[in-house]
Amino acid sequence: MDRDYKKELLIDKYDLDNELVHQGRLYADWVEFEADAAYLLDRAERKLKSTKAEVGSEVRANPSDYGWEEVSRPTEPFIKECIENDKRVKAAYKRFHEKKKHARVMENVLWAFTHRKESVGYLCGLYGKQYYSRPYVEKEVRENHEKRTREGLEAELKDNPRMQKIKETQ
Repeated sequence: MDRDYKKELLIDKYDLDNELVHQGRLYADWVEFEADAAYLLDRAERKLKSTKAEVGSEVRANPSDYGWEEVSRPTEPFIKECIENDKRVKAAYKRFHEKKKHARVMENVLWAFTHRKESVGYLCGLYGKQYYSRPYVEKEVRENHEKRTREGLEAELKDNPRMQKIKETQ
């Protein structure tokens, strides 16, 4: 897969109409990718089970090849240990865990695209309320302006002759 879900999850808040139009297609594409990942995980799990069964059969058929030196049949703990230590089984486990990780990532990517859909909806609501029509002023600049304005008004009121008369009557 050549597509990067992190890039496709980004939202251009200034192009919401196209984001809404493409959301369904993006989600559908990633549903397919998730289904492929689940299919590959199932195949890896079946391959792991068949590899373990194959190695188990080989150990039971020729236990001496695996280090069993007694005359009696090999014990189940011995067979299980041989199965788990076989390099084919270890490789199958590795493939299985890689596919499992990929499948979990794809499940979470679908959740992220659901969240993206909600985010696009919220942004459309903000756009409808003209949130983006006002110029953005940083909080610190806004607070400094309000402080200067407040101080200026207080000084102006302090010097106002009508305010002085009101204070004298109180």
